[in-house]
Amino acid sequence: MNQLNLFHKWLDRHRDMCEKLNHNEHMLNKLNEEWTMDHNENILNIHPHQLLMIFIKLMMKHII
Repeated sequence: MNQLNLFHKWLDRHRDMCEKLNHNEHMLNKLNEEWTMDHNENILNIHPHQLLMIFIKLMMKHII
């Protein structure tokens, strides 16, 4: 399983954190920080815009 898939699973499990934060950019930066801290890796270095697109796609899946 690649890191993007792992990130998607991790994001699904931490969705409640997303709901608590007000600003998307801040939220996405926080998620990226949490992911990096949880995995002790600096391999995943995704630009906030890419994270926003991932987040939007995930939210669309759960809305539809």
